[in-house]
Amino acid sequence: MRSDFLVAFDFDGTLYPLAPYDSEELLMHLNGMRRGKLWQKRTKQAVRRDMNGQNDMPTFNHDYKIYTKGATKGMIEKDIERIISHTDGKALQELHSLEGKATLVMLSCGTTDLARLFAEKTGIATLFSGYYGKTLTFDEGTVSGFTSDVPDTKAKADHIRLWKQQYRHVFSVGDGLTDKEMLSSSDYGLLIRYDGKPFPLDFPTVQDIPSAVERLSEKITAFSSQA
Repeated sequence: MRSDFLVAFDFDGTLYPLAPYDSEELLMHLNGMRRGKLWQKRTKQAVRRDMNGQNDMPTFNHDYKIYTKGATKGMIEKDIERIISHTDGKALQELHSLEGKATLVMLSCGTTDLARLFAEKTGIATLFSGYYGKTLTFDEGTVSGFTSDVPDTKAKADHIRLWKQQYRHVFSVGDGLTDKEMLSSSDYGLLIRYDGKPFPLDFPTVQDIPSAVERLSEKITAFSSQA
């Protein structure tokens, strides 16, 4: 029987802390290191622009397509291994507490290939029924580009509104400004800010996954009692 609740989690910066790259920036960086010095310099500049918040989504997607072209599956593995090395695996296991209470999905402008591999290697893949975002395309074993069903932040909100037609209540969890529309469109929106610093979004905020799970469980109980 399907749950009355759906919880959409952003990926980068939400299920793990940035340290300092997100998974897409890191893939660009790893791929750039195999090229010449000029290409490495251009890749570093593209990554730095994104880290500094200088890119809008179309600009980043343009850079991402250029600087991930030719990346290998080995680089993708290395990317996620490095991301996981900065992740609290024990904290992630708290997500299992939501099993049976809600349908879980990953909704991101990021890359589903990276999100899936992260979930597999951290033992939480069975919890998620869907992954929405970029999907890499390959040509002879190397990345040739990507397709996307979440090309911008508005698309994240559009997915939330669609799920609200299918589920009684839809919650979402994000980490930053690119999640604002998604959080606003949900019945309950929650921010995870690992650094604990004040942030200019007016949503409930926690600092880790266990605290997020606790808040979500409380809200699921509260909304259920109102039914």
